Amino acid sequence: MGGFSTIKRSLKCIGQYYEYWVRVRLTSILADMMKYWPNIVYYHDEEACERFWKYEWEQHGMCFDKPNTPLYFFKTALRIINQYHFRNILKKGKIYPDGKWYKGSAIREAISKAVGKQPTIHCNKDNEGRLQFDEIWLCFHRNGTAMSCEKEFDNCPNIEQRGIKFPGPFIVGGK
Repeated sequence: MGGFSTIKRSLKCIGQYYEYWVRVRLTSILADMMKYWPNIVYYHDEEACERFWKYEWEQHGMCFDKPNTPLYFFKTALRIINQYHFRNILKKGKIYPDGKWYKGSAIREAISKAVGKQPTIHCNKDNEGRLQFDEIWLCFHRNGTAMSCEKEFDNCPNIEQRGIKFPGPFIVGGK
């Protein structure tokens, strides 16, 4: 799932851009980043993962409480990813990445029950234009404490009537 996010942004973010020096500083956690927070679609492609992490840093990390310390942001994200184990949470709610359709409220409630805060469920569309589950967004204050997100769903029109597809694993090259 995608972004570890600090949604509340009222000030312009001032952190360092994700350049070579950021990657060098992430070397100590690169294996964990590849294992626990890869680009879901191209998880074996380190360059694709790097583009994904750059996006996450520029969208969220630069607004974090220590915008000039990317290692702190990424370690915090890894800690939260490992703390919640979203796939296990969804599995307990009988929600699986199997290409089937689920009520958006079922996904949201499974996460909310386990985390204790209201998440935002983000959707996108598959190659055929069908609505699908894309990310779980947890919201945090700039100091890293969890808070309920303002929106229940993002980019998920008519989710309760139509449902949301939870796509199965994407295998590059059809293997």
